Amino acid sequence: MNKYLTYLKQTKVQILIFALLIAIFYGNTLSNGFVHDDVWQVETNKNIKSIQKIPKIFSGCIGEDLIGSCSERGYYYRPLQNISYLLIYQISDQPWMFHFLNITLLFILSLVVYLFFKLILKKWKFAFLGTIIFLINPIISEVVNWISSAPELLMSIFIILSLIFAIKFAQSAKIAQFVLSLVFLFLALLSKETAVFLVPLVLILFIFKSQEIRDTGNEIRKKRITYLVSLMFASAFMVMLFFVIRVVVLGRVVYQYEGYYELSSYEQILNAFYFYGKYILKLIYPLPLSFQQIFLPIHAATPGVAVGILLAIINLSLIVWFWKKGFRVLVLGLLMINLSILPALVFINKIGEFLFSERYLFFASVGVALIITETLRLSLTTRSWKWGLGVLGILGIICFWVVFNRNMDWKDNITSYSAMIRLDPSYARAYFQRGELYLSHGLLEESKKEYEMAVKFDPSNLVYKQKLTNFPILFRSKNGIEFLYPKSWKVEESEDRVILKDPNQKLSLTISNVILDPASPEKNLKTNLEIFLYAQDDKDSQDDKETHGNLVNQGQALIPGWDSAYVKVWDPVPDGTGQVQGQILQFFLFKDNKVIKVLVNPAIPELMGEVDGILGSIKIE
Repeated sequence: MNKYLTYLKQTKVQILIFALLIAIFYGNTLSNGFVHDDVWQVETNKNIKSIQKIPKIFSGCIGEDLIGSCSERGYYYRPLQNISYLLIYQISDQPWMFHFLNITLLFILSLVVYLFFKLILKKWKFAFLGTIIFLINPIISEVVNWISSAPELLMSIFIILSLIFAIKFAQSAKIAQFVLSLVFLFLALLSKETAVFLVPLVLILFIFKSQEIRDTGNEIRKKRITYLVSLMFASAFMVMLFFVIRVVVLGRVVYQYEGYYELSSYEQILNAFYFYGKYILKLIYPLPLSFQQIFLPIHAATPGVAVGILLAIINLSLIVWFWKKGFRVLVLGLLMINLSILPALVFINKIGEFLFSERYLFFASVGVALIITETLRLSLTTRSWKWGLGVLGILGIICFWVVFNRNMDWKDNITSYSAMIRLDPSYARAYFQRGELYLSHGLLEESKKEYEMAVKFDPSNLVYKQKLTNFPILFRSKNGIEFLYPKSWKVEESEDRVILKDPNQKLSLTISNVILDPASPEKNLKTNLEIFLYAQDDKDSQDDKETHGNLVNQGQALIPGWDSAYVKVWDPVPDGTGQVQGQILQFFLFKDNKVIKVLVNPAIPELMGEVDGILGSIKIE
């Protein structure tokens, strides 16, 4: 313990500078909200709301509430992501706390990177410089801004800690260092699956550092071989253990989806080189920064493929040449970059609709900082260092301006999509998504314009065309309820309810105003909840309540514009033929002293998108 306290005292200036730099660059992210995947991974994630859910976190997958069974569709087994969210949620459920989590993780990572660089570069001054270069790199801003990218931060922290203790084990052969290296490796895997591609770094670093130990006799050489073999097998065991757990939870190593893209082996190789070139060039010059950059898969050789192949050859040649010349730090930096990019190249068929993302370069930026620092150390003289630091200071100011302004593009979803359109005025998907957001806020005119722009720039997209053709109509009922509904749906109104039916009349959606007891107008929201939301096992209270079959699930729902919302899921009683059409959803929406009941019968999956749009637009005078 004394050793660590001494280390903290010796590095307190560096620690304060790292904290100050992160606060200057990313302090304004605290005013941002939940964006994109943050909604389902954090805001509506039931598994982070109670410490009693910890066993569920380790036995389930991310987004299980949305996809149903993990064994059928799950592909994110990242329990440490949910654990970090759970700990923050116990303090506050506000977005700024989760943004503070990412800032804190970046600060911890800066300390870990500093220690790692110090072991590699020998001198604290170079380690300090390398860490600063890493922190000011604009390419890392997406991970820091996006709450859902916490796994990148966690994985980077743990994999570098594993590397650190592998180095220490190579130098001291202490069993404690061996165990810690393996523990942190396993934690990295539990943070993000792609850590498996970085496992070779642990063994490569061990070899690098082993060569620095004097070996005057055969006995020491034998020990080195024993240490390396033991670390190699133990690391492989950790990887296999992780995959066993993943298979138990998800039912497979790789998720079941056939893929967003159906590419042949030849096409996958072409795309791997194509995107490899894109990623390397992005590391060299990261601007412009954009959350969702559209690059569609290619199906034939293009100049971009040739660029990727050329850069791959150059990279491989540099690794071989640096190794022969004894520039081991530069070799390590290049390996860190290439291994961290590899998952995005291997899983092109399954990686998702956004094949090119800045967050995939987060760990690679550590390798970039290491290469830049080592290059400066080898090339600059004592006199030229002043000029080098001056240039770095100017670059730091430019990077701050880029990052500070980029942070504001993450304020909310509308701002985020507006930023994408600013960078690419022909980005059809961003117009469409912004139109969806405007529609959810009841801004019909603005929404329609966005749909028109989406169709203009992507006229072959049937979804965009259908959305514009079937643009919602505003309906105001006699009892003060208003909502938007698709043009093709039919509406029937009676004295106490409104019934909507889809064009094929397979689904009905009934909206009614719940009449409270006029003798008790003082009943507040909590009392209203007690009236309508009874426990499943409270049979006495169910006798005089509305039922729609067997109550199989219930819980909080997130409906925009309402103080609170609750949903019940019913399995209906079979009809005369013994068949059941589908589950029935019963929503209760609460605001002030008003309650709206919405019945969806049955919940047909292909129509739930339109149902969600109707629910999100409901208002009451």
